Order: sequence, then C-alpha cells, then structure tokens
Amino acid sequence: MTTANPAHAKLIQSEVARLLTSGSKRRLDVVSVARQEDHDLVVSVPQEGPAVLGVRIETTSRLSKGRFGEWLVIEAAAPALRFRRDGRASYVFGHFSISDRKFIGPIFVVPSSLVGAVPGMKGKSPRISFRARLDAVNQEWSDFAVRPEALGAYFLDLLSDSPEAPSREAA
Repeated sequence: MTTANPAHAKLIQSEVARLLTSGSKRRLDVVSVARQEDHDLVVSVPQEGPAVLGVRIETTSRLSKGRFGEWLVIEAAAPALRFRRDGRASYVFGHFSISDRKFIGPIFVVPSSLVGAVPGMKGKSPRISFRARLDAVNQEWSDFAVRPEALGAYFLDLLSDSPEAPSREAA
C-alpha cells in the first residue's frame, strides 16, 4: 500500500476485506497476507471451486484538484512482473479517509495487466501510476469504478467469469 504508516495500512486492508465480505453476503473467502507475492488480499469463493484472485491495494488520502474536478492520483512502487502479468490479479485503487475510516467515492478495480509500470530512474524500482476522475465520468477507468458497498458483488462476478471458475451449466 502507498501509506507508510503500518497501522493505516492494516486499517485499509481490513476495510477492503470487510467490504468484500459484506458486499458478497459472506460468500467470498478473504485472506489477508503480508504483501506476499505482491498481494495484500487473496479472494475466493470456496463453495464454487478453485478460482482465486490476488488483490493489491493502493490508496491515497488526498485528492488532486484539476480543471475538471477532483482526481485520484496514485503513484507507487510496481509489484513484481509476475503480478503485473497475472490474469487473476487486480489492483484496488481508491481515496481512503483515515479520519472517517472509509473510502470516499468509487473504488477502481483494475486488472493488473492494464496498469503499466514505468522503469525506475537511476537504479530505483519500477513505478506504477494511476490517475482517474473521482466522479468516474468520461474517462478511461470509468468501466472499473465500483461503489464501495458493491465491491463484494463485483468480485463475485469477476470470480464467476474467471477461466478457473466452474461453469454455471455444470452446476
């Protein structure tokens, strides 16, 4: 996560896990990990088979003001190439208010393969950069915007569409 404060990182990770669990009506199994394999959470539907999604959470506590409104701007160290190419890995980008202990505005769930990394300068590690209008209108990431309370249902859909998920006709 982009926060340097471990207590804030744990709070954000817990809130995403809570949103996933409550929004899926407790159908998702959410496991917190200590950024192993570049993931913060691992999400699955245990009753429906082996489909699993790895989640990397990147947040900001401030918005950038622009000519067309407020922008979510996140820059962070890029995860390993394996995560960035994994079709079962997604980023969760959002504006998280530490004082309110919740996400403000939409959360963007973006497949890892769509977020490019730029090489680091002078020996520094590669970086990712994400920039989206908070109102999610008329911009490239609007299809990935999810209301926080709908995050669990969105992940259920992602997992049911996963190539490793069992087909609905077989059930």
